[in-house]
Amino acid sequence: MFENESSKALQIGEATGYLASVVSTFGYLPENSLVIQGIHEGMTTYHLRVDLPNLDHTGRVLAMVRDATVGNGSEHIMVGIYDAHQSPRGAEALSPLVSEITAELELFNGPEVVMSWYVGADDMFQFSTPETSSTVANVVTEICDRQLAGLTRESLVTPAQRVERFSTVEAPEFADLLDEARAADLDAAQVLTVWESALERIVKHDPILQSTLATLAVSLERQKHRDAVMVLAAGDRTAAGGVYLGTDAPDDERTERLALGLTGEAPDWAGIDALAEILAVIVSGAKDEPQIMAQAYAVMNWVEWTKGRGSIGGAFGDKAEAIDPSIMFPRMLDAMGVCRWAAVREHSYGQWMIRRNQ
Repeated sequence: MFENESSKALQIGEATGYLASVVSTFGYLPENSLVIQGIHEGMTTYHLRVDLPNLDHTGRVLAMVRDATVGNGSEHIMVGIYDAHQSPRGAEALSPLVSEITAELELFNGPEVVMSWYVGADDMFQFSTPETSSTVANVVTEICDRQLAGLTRESLVTPAQRVERFSTVEAPEFADLLDEARAADLDAAQVLTVWESALERIVKHDPILQSTLATLAVSLERQKHRDAVMVLAAGDRTAAGGVYLGTDAPDDERTERLALGLTGEAPDWAGIDALAEILAVIVSGAKDEPQIMAQAYAVMNWVEWTKGRGSIGGAFGDKAEAIDPSIMFPRMLDAMGVCRWAAVREHSYGQWMIRRNQ
């Protein structure tokens, strides 16, 4: 038996520590990906994930790595190549990509590549020491047994798997109460009060009534309610009310900054996590309500986007668009790029998790 090591620093020179650092950063186990992590004073900083390129046409990916790393304050980077479907010759075929990245950054006085990992379908190892390989399945098992970075089996899945599992949580039956909730036709202040109470209950690990779940679910059918709920979860009831007032709100800029992660300070991550937990219950209990489902998935797109998990957010957004092709919110988030909350280390979800687990 291993002791709980969720609060211990990760040893990124070891297979378990490295893989745990990637999953805790991105929120999932990458596949067919190039992963870059910056290192400054022994701590990981920024991160980048892109699809593995065609090895005959690497120019675009090299430019993306250069733009993400040069001048961004980290003196070193780690490179990870995730080859879940196995290229014809595995690591041997992909090692030139690491050399190209190293040469590109040297040319532009960028950070030094101090570590490079190959993670295949079966084995993983540092490119410099392929003889000391580890079995990926065993590494995953050890990470979970030791609870490194607080990770569990549920954490070590792909974005598509995470979306599918999202709709399978245990949920009380509330679908029969949806029409009654619609008939109540609560106004903006009442909707925010119900959501505020529900978020607080989740943070305190208290249950939510079925009638309340029905009210929360039907509120998502109206775009202004949906947008206000995101701002509310981020931590500002007054700004959430501003969603309904638009430019007439006392501080409409504050409302917009909260919705787009541009506040210059960390949001209420506990509130955002509580929102995700409520949405999982709504999706699991309202499967025959396409409008509710589409908006719930769209909000989850936002939740994961705020955390810097673009691949997971994109998978939720794709699900929303598959249900309702007219929904625009996921496309807007995709155009926004990386959320600033995720880009600033002190404000990021990952740092909040580290502080919470200490």
